[in-house]
Formats: sequence, C-alpha cells, structure tokens
Amino acid sequence: KNKLNEIRSSLDTIPKNRKKRKFKRELGKWVKNEYEPIFRKMSIKEGRILIKLVYRETNYTTYDLVKDYRGRFSAFFWQRVIKAYDNDLTHNHLFCKYPSS
Repeated sequence: KNKLNEIRSSLDTIPKNRKKRKFKRELGKWVKNEYEPIFRKMSIKEGRILIKLVYRETNYTTYDLVKDYRGRFSAFFWQRVIKAYDNDLTHNHLFCKYPSS
C-alpha cells in the first residue's frame, strides 16, 4: 500500500507524459524482475487470493491497476485470460462469489 502511494505520488510530480511512460516502463521491469518467479509458482487459487488481497490493501481493483500502469488494451487482455480460469480482475471482492477458504 505504501509502495503504491509512493509510486502514484512520484508519477504526479513528473510533468511530461514522455517521462511518465519511461518511468512506467522502468517500474514494469522492476516488478517483473522482482515478482515474476513468485507469480509463476502460484496456483489458480493463490492467484485468486492475491487479487482479493490487492483490493483489500489498496482499494483498487487489479483491473484498475493494470489499466493505469499498462493501458486499457493490456487490462482487457489480462481480464480475458483470467476469465478463462474462472476468475475476475474487475470485482471489488467485498461480495465475492468465491468462498474465502
């Protein structure tokens, strides 16, 4: 949560769109290098729990986060991939159809 707030505040201080895009690319590379090995080992159920935890901590759906940092098309693409595994990035998970256990 603190890291997300820090990233959002630093994005707000960057005046030009070109530099914002460069910052987002570098951020994406960092996230990929840092967390990809962990995400690759996750099961579908663990991914579902992670989506819920992200919303619970940040009050942003994972779809909104992907859309903000990767773009609308990327968010749409990943939503469709996740839907194939019977999950959803757009729900806020307060009243989720999946049990918490």
